Amino acid sequence: MADPSIKATQNPSENNVFTFEVLNLPALTPTTNEPLPFYEFFWDFGDGYFSSEPQPTHTYPATDANYTSKVRVRKANQAVSGGIDPMAHSIAVVKTGGGDYISQPDYSTLLSADGRVGIKVIYPPVRGEHICCLVSYHNLSADPVSSGSINLKYNQVSAGDPIFTFIEASTFHNESIVDDELPSGNSYERELKVEFSGLTVGDYRNVCLIFDVSAELSSGINSAQLEFSITDSSGNPKGVSILNLPIVTNHSPMEAVISEGSPVTV
Repeated sequence: MADPSIKATQNPSENNVFTFEVLNLPALTPTTNEPLPFYEFFWDFGDGYFSSEPQPTHTYPATDANYTSKVRVRKANQAVSGGIDPMAHSIAVVKTGGGDYISQPDYSTLLSADGRVGIKVIYPPVRGEHICCLVSYHNLSADPVSSGSINLKYNQVSAGDPIFTFIEASTFHNESIVDDELPSGNSYERELKVEFSGLTVGDYRNVCLIFDVSAELSSGINSAQLEFSITDSSGNPKGVSILNLPIVTNHSPMEAVISEGSPVTV
């Protein structure tokens, strides 16, 4: 059987609209007395938009450009779990004589109008697998932050074992990623910083962070924490939140948001 691959079909009359699907996925085998297995998808369209649909349709910006779409595929309710190797597909958005562009929808985000930073873990932690963390951030008109950093602390010291290993990030607005070990005496072993600038008031942005979950965790480790915060360019904190993640065998997404009125720790 051929290896899994991405198929991208361009709309014949709207040149910046593409429909995606994954071909040649292996058949899933049901497990006795368990729910039916299925595949989970996480698409990164290469322009800051994401989808978890099996066959999403995406509208790219109305301009000639090249994008790289990526997908991560994971088996759920399968006796042998795990993911399919990540796949990528190059997309050329080119205006041709037979069609035209249409306007791109509003930017996809986790946040409401008063949300400053939100994080959604698409795949909760499962030993030996990866998790995808979608981070949305927004420059509020009240107390705006046009440049600064989103700070994600992970691997709490109290767990005893390192739970996560940072693998990669997808960024779309020249954000820089810094992953450092924290000094002794902190509650967490590591901190990942997403440093951003040039965010105008009212704008939303997305970043995707990929972590691997250790396959060697002690049996007593059944949960993990992510502490995330935002600081301005002077290091002043603008909100902090903690996302508690069970280390599980089910795959329900979890999310948390920093909004106006969130507590600030100094």
